[in-house]
Amino acid sequence: MARLITRLARWALIGCGGALLVQACGGLDAGTVTAIPDDASTGASASAGKKSTSSGGAEANAGSPGVGQGGTTGGESGGPSGIGGAAGGAANECDEGAACGDGAEGGICLAGTCSSCVGAKADPKCVIAYGKGYLCTEAGCLKGDCHTDKDCAVGSGICTNHKCAPCTKDSDCTLPGTICNTSTGSCVTNASCGNAASGSSCPVNAADLCCGPNSVCAPVGCCGVAACRTSPNAQVNDGMCKNGQCVSNNCGAPPANIRYVDPAALDGGSGSMACPFNHLGAALQDLATAGGEIIVKGGSSMTVDATFAVGSGITIVGGDASFAACTAATCPASSRWPLINSGNRRVFSFITAGNRTLHFLRLAGVDPAQKATATWPAIYTAAASLNIDHVDISGYEYGLYSDTGSSVKIGDGVHLHDNQRGLYVADGDGAAGGNVEVTVAADATSFDHNAIGLACHGNGVLKASGPPAGPKLTALLSASNNESSGVYWACSVTQGLLDGLEATGNGSNAMAVQLDGATVFAHSSIKIRNSYFHDNKGNGLRIPSNGPNSADGLSLIDLGSNLLAGAGKNTFAGNVDAGLCIDKGPADAADPTSLPAEGNVFQSIGGVCKFSRSSLCAGGVDFSGDCANTADLKGCAVIGTMCL
Repeated sequence: MARLITRLARWALIGCGGALLVQACGGLDAGTVTAIPDDASTGASASAGKKSTSSGGAEANAGSPGVGQGGTTGGESGGPSGIGGAAGGAANECDEGAACGDGAEGGICLAGTCSSCVGAKADPKCVIAYGKGYLCTEAGCLKGDCHTDKDCAVGSGICTNHKCAPCTKDSDCTLPGTICNTSTGSCVTNASCGNAASGSSCPVNAADLCCGPNSVCAPVGCCGVAACRTSPNAQVNDGMCKNGQCVSNNCGAPPANIRYVDPAALDGGSGSMACPFNHLGAALQDLATAGGEIIVKGGSSMTVDATFAVGSGITIVGGDASFAACTAATCPASSRWPLINSGNRRVFSFITAGNRTLHFLRLAGVDPAQKATATWPAIYTAAASLNIDHVDISGYEYGLYSDTGSSVKIGDGVHLHDNQRGLYVADGDGAAGGNVEVTVAADATSFDHNAIGLACHGNGVLKASGPPAGPKLTALLSASNNESSGVYWACSVTQGLLDGLEATGNGSNAMAVQLDGATVFAHSSIKIRNSYFHDNKGNGLRIPSNGPNSADGLSLIDLGSNLLAGAGKNTFAGNVDAGLCIDKGPADAADPTSLPAEGNVFQSIGGVCKFSRSSLCAGGVDFSGDCANTADLKGCAVIGTMCL
C-alpha cells in the first residue's frame, strides 16, 4: 500500500495591486483571485507633470466582498499609481428577517445568515417573513392553524400536523379521557353516555360502547366480564368479556406472559397458540400491566385504524407460520415478516418510562409514491427505551422519531425507506433531546430512498456504526439514494458518530436544497470515521452555515484527528461537486487549521488521485484533492499515488 503522506497546508494572502494571491506553502499550486465590486471606489490619477502619488480607492463597502481598485498611472513626472483599497467585508447571505431556504426549511434570515425558527414564540417572525397564517414548526415556517388542540376554535376540530381538522375516531383525540364526537368532529369527554345503559352504543360515537358504573364511552367490543357473543353471527352468548374483547368459552388460557396474534383467526380468541387473538390491540391490553411477549404469525397482514400505546416490558416479534418467534436464521426474508398497514397514522407510541422491543415486523403507511402527503411517524418515542432489529418501515413522514428523553437502540436488519425522513433525532427544546444508537454487525441496516435518510437536530444524540465502508468493501450501514442528503446533521451539544457509513447516489431531486452525501452544519459536533461518500449529485460532505458566522464553527467536526492514532480513513470519490465543501461563511469565520481531517482519501475516477470532484464546489470552499484551493485544513492528508 502506498505510504500515507501528511501535509499541513499553510496559506498567505498577498495583496497585489487589487488582486488577492492565494499562495500554498510547501510546494502546493498557487491560485489568483481578483474581485472588484461595483461599489469599490477607484483612486484618482496623479496630476500631470507632478511627482506625486494619488491614494488608492476607498475600502469596499461592508457586505460587498472585494478590494478597491488602484489609482491610474502617475503624471508626466512619473508619480506611481495609487495603492488599492482594503478588502471589503463578507456579504450577508440574506436580508434581515426575510424568508430564506439555504440550509433550513422555511428559514428566516437572522444576523445575515439563513437560520431555522425555534418554537411557537417565533410565530410572529414567520408571519413577517412569509405572511399571515404561517407558524414556526419543527420543519421551519409553514402554513398552519395551530400547535395544539387548544389553538383550534370550538367546533373546528383538533390540531393535526398544524392544521385544525375534524376528528373521525377516538385515536385522533390525544388528551386522556377524551373521545371523538363523530357528529361534530370535536374531541369531547368520554363521560358522554348520559342515561344510556351499560353495553349500549355511545350516543356521540357509534363505534364505542357505554361501559362501567359511571357509564363512559369506550372503544371496546364488550363491557366488564359479562357474557357476550364472539361474532355478530353467533345465536347465543358463547364467550366472556375480557379486556374489552369477547373471548370464546372453548379457548384455553394462554401462557402467563406470552400472547399469540393471527389476524386471520376467528373472533373470541384467548391469546393462546390454539386460540390466538385476531387483533394486536387485544394482546397489548392483556399484557399492559405485567408485560411479556407478543408473537404475530408470520406471513400475516393486518390493517389498523388506531395508534398502539405499548406498555413497559412488552416485546412484539414476528413469528413463522407455526408461531415460533423469528430469528435471523429462520426468517431471513422480510417479505414473510408480519405486515401492519396503518395508512396515514402513527402505528406505535412509546411515551412512558420502561423498555420495549420490536423484532421482525413490517410497518406500511401511505403508498411510497405519495410519501410527501404523510403527516405521521410510524414509531414515536419520548421518555421510553426501545430496541429494534429486523424491522422494515415505509410510507411515513418519519420512519422513527426519537423525541425528548427517549433512548433507542437500532440493530441489524432495520430498513427505513420511502419516508420523508428515515430516522429523526429531535432537539429537546430545553430538555434532553432524542438519543439513538445504531449498531450493525451482521445484517445490513439502511436509511435509503427517503427524502432525507438520517437527521439529527439540536441537543439530540446520534451514534451510528458498522464495519468499515470503502471502494472495495461491502457496507452494512447506508444512507443512500435519498432525494436530498443522505445525512442532515445539526446536532451540536454531544459529539455524535458516523462510523462505517456508505452514502451514495443522494440528491436525486434536483429541486432539493441539499444534494450531498452528508450535510453537516457549522457548529455541529460529530466524528466521522471509515465512511465512504461517493457518486452523490452534490458534494460528498458539505458544511454550510448554521446561524451567524461569528465564531469558529468547524473545530468540533472531526474527520480525522491524528494520522497514526485517529486517522479518518474516509473516502470521498466521484461526487458531482467537491469531495468536501465548506461554505464561505464558516470557512471565513474559522480559525486557521481548525478542521481536523487527517488520513482520508480524496480520490478521482479519472486517474488523478488528488481530486475527487468533476467541478468546483459552487458557492463554497473546495477542500477536495490535496487541499490546495484556499484556507487551511487541519492535518489534510494526501494518499500519495493510491488510486482505488
